[in-house]
Amino acid sequence: MILQTILFLMPFTMSVFPLATTPGTTILQENLEYRASFDLGSGTVKIQAAMVDAAQNKIAKVLYAEGVTALVRESIDRDPQGNIPPEMVEQLKNAMLQMRKTAELHGQLTHVVAGATEAYRVAKNGPQVIQQLSQETGIPIYLLSQEEEARLGIASLASEGYLKEGQNALVWENGSGSTQMTAIVDGQSMPYNLQVGKTAMKNTLIQTIQGKDFSSTNTPNPVSLDEAFQGIEWAKTQFISAPSGLKQEKVLGIGAMFPNVKKALGKSVFTKEELMGLIETRLGQTDEEMGKGDPNAPYMLSDLLFLYGAMDALGIESVEMPTLSGPGNTSGLLTDLSQNR
Repeated sequence: MILQTILFLMPFTMSVFPLATTPGTTILQENLEYRASFDLGSGTVKIQAAMVDAAQNKIAKVLYAEGVTALVRESIDRDPQGNIPPEMVEQLKNAMLQMRKTAELHGQLTHVVAGATEAYRVAKNGPQVIQQLSQETGIPIYLLSQEEEARLGIASLASEGYLKEGQNALVWENGSGSTQMTAIVDGQSMPYNLQVGKTAMKNTLIQTIQGKDFSSTNTPNPVSLDEAFQGIEWAKTQFISAPSGLKQEKVLGIGAMFPNVKKALGKSVFTKEELMGLIETRLGQTDEEMGKGDPNAPYMLSDLLFLYGAMDALGIESVEMPTLSGPGNTSGLLTDLSQNR
């Protein structure tokens, strides 16, 4: 699917794409529309369905939000051809159809759109999978660049009041397949993007540091102290080319790695020292000991190692983890991708 022309409107706006309109639908109230957006991430499929004020382009009320695990990037790394395998495509299709059906229980949707991220950029059959999913679900799906993905994260934060116009900050988004960092200074954006995330950190621990057979091993746990420090050093090397201007006093962390920390510490702000303390408590623990039955257990330590390495490399001392009403970048998709209908 060919990405349409990018139009940047404001410092916190995203490129504009048309949304699909359900035949026969109308605006539900003056300026209010019931919209749904999907964020097809590298590790989850996320949806938000909400009433949107079309005049102000703001979310008025969230009616439904959900995230479902779909380890797309993991399936690509394990596929001999580097493709998204057919069984994963079927899983994605079923998840999207079920989520849309659930959203429609709350009312008739006027617009639906989806954005696909890093896994679909990496997979050799990514464009074909997007086209197939779009045809089989009836939902327009756009393959987002990392720059667009980063802008969506900023738009999501702005739409929910975490970023004020003219405020300086570093928006740090860490997903399963990629890292987006954007320093916002005096209304100007400085992006820094990497093609590493949850999956790369976990798999580096397994294959490179522990020397295990990746085809038969899905978790690095338990991890020794020496292996943990090797993991942190590997993470630090990923940020060698980072510009010095990234460092800002206010750092907002969003994406798939941060909930791991937020849940463990029970608060929305953490320091580098607190992160190291959490790492120490998880050394030597198995998946069962860290998170019995939790599908995220293989990442419960590796996520922390990557975050610590990044903070150490960039001189970041603390990170705020906002609670967004919509998972992933769905808030940005609902608003900033809705203006050119």
